[in-house]
Amino acid sequence: MNSSSPQERTRPRQRWREALRVGIALLPVLMLSIAVPFVNRIDPRIFGLPFVLAWILAWVLATPAALLLVHRLERRP
Repeated sequence: MNSSSPQERTRPRQRWREALRVGIALLPVLMLSIAVPFVNRIDPRIFGLPFVLAWILAWVLATPAALLLVHRLERRP
């Protein structure tokens, strides 16, 4: 029989959720700093913008959505 308390059983789940929140929060930072040299090209053009500028704009717009997701994951019990 398993004698561990319910609190001990939820610890791995809490650690997993915290790792997920940190990963989601770091994703825009990494994509805007580390990935930019790898996408630094003019073609293809997206809506008339060079690819690198469209990449940066997309991640700037996606950052609030990622942080909202982190916030919602944090509030859940």
